[in-house]
Amino acid sequence: MNSGPTVYITADTHLRGAPDEPALRGFKRLCDRAREECAPLYVLGDLFDFWVGPRQARMVGFRAVLDLLARVAEVTPVHVLKGNRDFAMGSEIQRIPGLTLHGDDIEVAWAGRRALLTHGDLLLQNDRAYQRLRRVLRSPLVRSTLRALPLVVSLRLAGALRSRSTAAVARKPGSAFEISFYRVRELFRQGGHDVIVSGHVHRPSIHTGDLSGRPRVFLTLGAWGVRGWVVCLRPDGQARLERFPGSGTVPQEQPLF
Repeated sequence: MNSGPTVYITADTHLRGAPDEPALRGFKRLCDRAREECAPLYVLGDLFDFWVGPRQARMVGFRAVLDLLARVAEVTPVHVLKGNRDFAMGSEIQRIPGLTLHGDDIEVAWAGRRALLTHGDLLLQNDRAYQRLRRVLRSPLVRSTLRALPLVVSLRLAGALRSRSTAAVARKPGSAFEISFYRVRELFRQGGHDVIVSGHVHRPSIHTGDLSGRPRVFLTLGAWGVRGWVVCLRPDGQARLERFPGSGTVPQEQPLF
């Protein structure tokens, strides 16, 4: 079944508002591709390496990224999920015409198939310390505090939290960063999706298997540098993990079940 353009999905660009950062150059190429093809674009969280509130949207480097997305949204839908680094995004993003801001996940229908797109941090169920911290950081109190503080203070606080997070990650056992495939299978059963796409873990992977007599595909995206990773939902119903821009080696398929 052929219907519509390719849908582009990516995650974890971790942009910091610098005009010369490698990830921005690669992400701009993806935005240009989506605009040229009138192809819907989905960013599954951590578009930015940090976000402290509406005033950040007026900073030159971050405004440039939002203007880039606005140009794509002029011709095709753009969807952005909140990640663990930019969960504080709000109305300053939503007011861009043609751009929709989402929470933890979003469903997409294409070519007679259904996909669930998620940032992916909720799939790391072994990392209980992070899951507790996540609930605290996303509380209304923390979000309102970030927005009320002077911008320079909020930015320093975000930097401190980022540094502490990096140090904490280095101390954790590898099992804390393993995706719960029990949870992935549960999502497939509950939602009846054909494909689930996740970011967050920064490790590209392809997992396939059958469930209830139907083939299922679970894909995780890698992080960005000069080049990044995209999942392409193609008009023929295929979901492909690819390097972008250009061709490159992709991971071998692994069993999902």
